[in-house]
Amino acid sequence: MKIKIINILLIIIFLTCIHVCLAQESQNGTVCVNATSNNATTLSQPLNPVTMYIAPRNELPVRTGKGFKYRIIAILRDGSKVTLIKTDGDWAYIRLQDGREGWVLKRYLSKEIPLKQQIAKLKQQNQELLIKLTNANKTISDLQNKLDTLTSQNSILKNKLDYITNAYTQLKHDAANVISLKKAYESSQRELQQAKQQIVILETQNNHLKNSDRIKWFLAGAAVLLIGWLIGLIMGRGRRRRSSLTLG
Repeated sequence: MKIKIINILLIIIFLTCIHVCLAQESQNGTVCVNATSNNATTLSQPLNPVTMYIAPRNELPVRTGKGFKYRIIAILRDGSKVTLIKTDGDWAYIRLQDGREGWVLKRYLSKEIPLKQQIAKLKQQNQELLIKLTNANKTISDLQNKLDTLTSQNSILKNKLDYITNAYTQLKHDAANVISLKKAYESSQRELQQAKQQIVILETQNNHLKNSDRIKWFLAGAAVLLIGWLIGLIMGRGRRRRSSLTLG
């Protein structure tokens, strides 16, 4: 139903354009032949050949002269395309598409394209428009598919971007932690180094104290031995004196 309405609208537009064109040609001084006119007024010869069409009728004879007594050289059917060369009274001198020339009754010539040809042309245009519409719909479908694909890819890329952004944020946070850990490690290393140095100092002091204690114990032992020896010596002399006294 829609296609029929479109065809009717196209026919109306096409006929309107033809009417406007014919009106403009009439204003420019070209020959305008009325199919229903019976006037026998002689028209001047056109400056340029004009394309004409045979008005609706069964057949139109083309004669060698201006009159029914002249020989017929061709028979033209409704809608046949001819070239108007000149006119004389009710007659028009025309050139056929095959190059032959002759006279026909002027009232059967018209500038309007036959309705059948107009309809055929409109049908052809309509068919071409349908093909273009089909191609356009296919193009739209292809573009829609591409759009869907791009939308899907965009969603995937957005997810990847979110993942990378989160990973970057985490990495940035971890990097900050690493820097803090590195500073803490360096501080610990310094403290450890200081502790090692203190341990070395303490070990040195401890060894020194151990050596001092050994000397002290050695001296104490020597003193004990010396005192014991002295005591033994004194006690020995005392005994010898008592023995000597007893013997005397």
